[in-house]
Amino acid sequence: MTARYALILCCLLSLVSCFAPGDKRFLDLPRHEGKPTVKEITGEGDLLRISIVQDGNVVFVAGIEPLLIEGDVYQRPVCISSVVHATEFEVDLSDKRFPRDWRSRLYWIEEDAISSPVNPFIHHHREIHRSKIVIR
Repeated sequence: MTARYALILCCLLSLVSCFAPGDKRFLDLPRHEGKPTVKEITGEGDLLRISIVQDGNVVFVAGIEPLLIEGDVYQRPVCISSVVHATEFEVDLSDKRFPRDWRSRLYWIEEDAISSPVNPFIHHHREIHRSKIVIR
């Protein structure tokens, strides 16, 4: 019975290691190309205001989530399939986890992927395609 549990535990641990990326790679893109379509980005104090266009096809932007990755601040849209009419979002970057110089370290996440998460025989990495955000 304990050998069975040990085998299950070993299988679970090996699966977790397949999905955990080893390192991060960043690919800088020349401009923001993904969702959302941005009209304007402004900053006042520690508040970032992002005005977008809701395309209304299949997916709508319900919010913008700030993430801290290796000292830089990334904005990731939160998308849903329900209709959203909001076109302006505020992102509060006053939290102590964000660096004080966040304005010079601000990016969109265009794409975020893990290399072949089910192949245990390769070195896994997380690849983030990003574009620089310029505040007006």
